[in-house]
Amino acid sequence: MNDKMLRLLTACVFLIVIFAIRAEAQPLFQPYNLDFEEGVPGSMPRGWSIPGLVKKKDYSAYQTDTKPAKGRYCLELYKAPIDEDTLSDESREYIYGSAMQSIESARYRGKRIRIRAAIRAELTGMQSSAHLWAHEYNIYNESEWFYTMEDRPIYSGQWDYYEIESDISELSEKLNFGLMLKGTGTAWIDDISIEVVVPEDFAFAPPAPLPAEALENIKAFAKLYGCVRYFYPGDEALGANWNSLAYHGIKAVQNAGNTDDLASELNTIFQKVAPAISIFKKGSKPAKTIYTKPKDAIDRTAFVMVNSGIFTEIGNDYFYSKPKNIYEPQMIRESAVFQAISVSNFRGGNIEFSAKVRTFFPALDGYAQLWMRIDFEKGEDPLNIKLDEEIRSGDWKKYSLKTGVPANATLLRIGLVLIGDGKAWFDGVKLSAKNKKNTAVSVSLKNAGFESDLFDEGQKGWKAPGSVFAAGYDIVADDEVYIEGNKSLLMYSDESSRVKFPAPGEIITADLGQGLELTMPAVLFADHNSTLPKANSAIGFPAVQLTPKDRLSRLAIVIIAWNLINQFNVIDIPETVLDEVLGVSLRKASTDKNQQEFLNTLKILSTVLRDGQARVWYGHDNPQYALPLLWKWIGGHLIVTRTNDSTLAISPGDEILEINGRPVNDYIDDIEMLISSSTPGWKRLRALAELRAGYPGDELEITFASYGKENISIILQKNMPINDLVEARPPALAEISPGIAYIDMTRLRDKEFKEYSDDLRKSKGFIFDTRGISIMSEHFLGFFIDSSLGSIRWDIPIYTKPNRQLVSSNYMYSQAGPLEPKMEIPVVFIADERSIGYSEVILYLAKKYGIGEIVGRPTAGAMGELFPISLPGGYFMTMTIVKGSGIDGENMLGMNIEPTVPVRPDIEQIISGSDPLLEKALQVLQSKIE
Repeated sequence: MNDKMLRLLTACVFLIVIFAIRAEAQPLFQPYNLDFEEGVPGSMPRGWSIPGLVKKKDYSAYQTDTKPAKGRYCLELYKAPIDEDTLSDESREYIYGSAMQSIESARYRGKRIRIRAAIRAELTGMQSSAHLWAHEYNIYNESEWFYTMEDRPIYSGQWDYYEIESDISELSEKLNFGLMLKGTGTAWIDDISIEVVVPEDFAFAPPAPLPAEALENIKAFAKLYGCVRYFYPGDEALGANWNSLAYHGIKAVQNAGNTDDLASELNTIFQKVAPAISIFKKGSKPAKTIYTKPKDAIDRTAFVMVNSGIFTEIGNDYFYSKPKNIYEPQMIRESAVFQAISVSNFRGGNIEFSAKVRTFFPALDGYAQLWMRIDFEKGEDPLNIKLDEEIRSGDWKKYSLKTGVPANATLLRIGLVLIGDGKAWFDGVKLSAKNKKNTAVSVSLKNAGFESDLFDEGQKGWKAPGSVFAAGYDIVADDEVYIEGNKSLLMYSDESSRVKFPAPGEIITADLGQGLELTMPAVLFADHNSTLPKANSAIGFPAVQLTPKDRLSRLAIVIIAWNLINQFNVIDIPETVLDEVLGVSLRKASTDKNQQEFLNTLKILSTVLRDGQARVWYGHDNPQYALPLLWKWIGGHLIVTRTNDSTLAISPGDEILEINGRPVNDYIDDIEMLISSSTPGWKRLRALAELRAGYPGDELEITFASYGKENISIILQKNMPINDLVEARPPALAEISPGIAYIDMTRLRDKEFKEYSDDLRKSKGFIFDTRGISIMSEHFLGFFIDSSLGSIRWDIPIYTKPNRQLVSSNYMYSQAGPLEPKMEIPVVFIADERSIGYSEVILYLAKKYGIGEIVGRPTAGAMGELFPISLPGGYFMTMTIVKGSGIDGENMLGMNIEPTVPVRPDIEQIISGSDPLLEKALQVLQSKIE
C-alpha cells in the first residue's frame, strides 16, 4: 500500500468513526465540563460520550483521578494490548477509539476558533498514537472540515498542550471534538478550552464614559436594530452579519451631531440590509401608510418574519425564527374526509363528483378543495384529481370534478378538503357515473347530505385520519349553516392557535427617540429569485469578533441582549422601564474594565425581567469550588448549618454577622441587585449560592458569633469542591420509616417510579420531595386520582411584528389522567424556595385537586419553560419564553405555590443535622395514616 492510499484509507476510517459519533451524540447548548470535574470516577464524565461503534472495538473511557493535568480529575481512554502480528496492515488502520462532546456551533459562525487541550499517552502498540480532533457540520448535515492532527500524533507520557485552530462556516450547526486513540494503550485529556481568536491587528477601544448625546444616539440605533434584525423578512437581512453591523453601526452613530446627521447614518447602515425601510425626522415628511406591491412581484408570494418563542439561529418544531409566505398554509397538514366507493359498475366509463361549498378565511392562506383518487392494482401509482381553482367564496357555490375511470381501476375515493386556517362548509354531495357503454349507473353514497352523525363505521360512510384532529382541526355536522336538508359538514381550524400575520402592504412605524421615526413594510413581496426591493450594494460590513475587552463590542453585546429582552419577554415590562435599563446598561458597559465587570452589567440588564429562571454567565467562568460550609437564611439571620472540617473555628448554629468587614445584609443585598427573580425567597437563595461558590484561592473574611460568645473573624478559602458538601437527604427512593416511602423528585424519574410501583403499592404513605427542579412529570399523579386532572396550558408566543405589536400563541396542554390500579395511599409533598419550574407544576396540581398536603415554604415562582441564549463575546443568558396558565386560566408566571402546612425552620433542628421539613412531612403523613 503506497503512502497516498494509506492516507486516503486513514481519512476514510476517521470519517467512519466520527460519523458514528455524530449519529449518537446529542449536541449540547455550550461546551460543558471541559475540565472533567463533574461526574463519578469510573464512569463517563457528564456531557461526554463514547459511541457504540467505539465500544464494540473494546475501547473504554471514564473519569479518573490518575495524575490529572489540572484539578482532581481527567478523562482516560483505554484499549487493551492485542497481538499486532496477527493483523493485516488494513485491519490495523481500523483500530480507532474516541471520547467526545458535541455542541451547537451557531455562536461561532463566521469566526475563527481555537480548541486547546492537555493530553498525554502511554501506548502499547507499535503504531499507536493519541490525537486531539474536531469536526464541524453545517445546517445541511454536511462536513465543513475535519482535523485529526495526523501530522502531529501524540506519543509523550508527559502532559503537554495541543491546539486546533480553524474558521467556522457561516452555516455552521454542530461541532464535535475530543480525544482519539489510534491503536492500543491509554490516553488522557484534561483542561480543554474553546475560544474565539481575535485578530492580532484588532485595536481594543479603552473604557470611557458615554456622553449624553452619544448615549441617546446609540439608544436610537438599538431600537432600530431590534425591529430590523428580528422582523425584516428580506434576503439581505437574513444573510447579514448582525454582530458586525452592531459594532460598526455604534461606531458610526455615536458622534452624529444632530437629528439629520443621525437619520442619514442610520439610513446608510440599515438600508444595506433592509432596503425598504426609511428613517426620518418626525414631521419632515408624511409617514407611509401602505407599501405598494412592486410591478415585478409574483402573485400570492409575500413574506413575513415569524419568531416562535424567541429569535433563534438553530430552530426546532416549537422555537424558530424564519420568514413565511403569508399565502401558504401554516397548518402542519390539511383537514379532509373521504369515502371509498367500488368502481365495478363504471370501470372504463366516466364520473362526476360535485358538492356545494361555502368558506370563511380570516387569513390569506386557506382554501377548500374537492379531491378524487383512483387506485389500481399493486405496483401502479394512484391517480389524484383535484379542482384547478382554490375555493374561497363566502357564498354557497357548486363545484364539480369530472374524469374517466380507467379499465384497470380498483377503487375510487372522493374527498372534501380544507387547507390552512379557516372554515369550510360542504353540502349536497353527489356522485354520478356512466359505464363504458355511456349508460348512467346508480352510485350509492352514504350520508351525502350529512343528516346523520358523522364517522359512524359501516353506516355513515365518511372517514377522517386521526392526524387531522391532532393537527388542530375539528369536523362536525352543522345544523345552523346548510343549503340542503337540515345539516352540512363543517371543517374548521382552531382559531385560538392561528398565527396572525400583518396584511400585505401594511407599514410598521416605530418611535426611535432623538426625534426619529422608522417606517418598515411588515410584509415583503418577491419575484422568482428574492424579496423586493433589492439592495443597491453589497452589505459590506467588515467581520468583527466581539469581545468584552473592547468598549464598542460591549456596547454591541448590550444592544443584542437588550433587544432579545425587549422583543421577546413574556412579563409585559413597561416601555419606560426597558428604556431606562438600556441607558443604565450602556453607560456601565462603556466604562467596564474587564469581563467580570461586564458580566455584572449583563446581570443588571437581566433583572428587568423579574424572572426566576433568567440568568447570565460567562462561558469560561465555571466555579467548581466553595467555602467549606453550608448556610441558610433563617428569620433574618445567616446561620451556618454544616461544615466539612471539625477543626474549623466556625460551627453549625453560628451566625455570620459580617463579610469582608461589611454587615452581611448589605453584602448580600449587593449580590441580589444582580439577580433576576419574581420572589424574594428565590433571590436570597441564589445570592447565598453565588456567594459560597468560587475558585481555589478565593477567600472571604467571615465575622461570626457563637451563642453566648464574642464575635470572631476568620479567613475562609473557597478550596473545597462544590459538591463535596451538600444538604443531607435520604436516598432518592427510600423507606424512611416503617411503611413510609420517600421519593426525591429531583433525582428519580417517571420510569424508575413506574418500575418500583408494584412494591410501592405496599407502602402506607408517600413523601414526595420537590426541593429543586423535578425530573418527574405530573403524570405520576395519575396513580392517586379517579378522573383526569384539568390541563396546564403552556403558551408559546409567536411574534410577527416588532415591539410585541402582534402576538399569537401556540398552545400546548399538560394533563394527567388516572393510572390503574389507583393507589389509595396518603401523600405529602415537601416544598421550599428551591422548588422551581416543573416542581411547581406538580405542586399546583396536587394542591388544586387535594392530592396531598404541601409541607414547607413558598416556592420560587417560576412556572414556565426557559430558553438558553448565546450572546457574543462568550456570554450566555436564559429567560422564560413559555408561560404557564392554571386550570382556570390564571397566569402562573411569577406566582409561587404556598404550602398548606407552613414550616418555619428550627435552628436547633438544623444544628443537630436534622431536616425540619422532612420531619414535619413525616409527622403530617403519620397523622393521616392513623
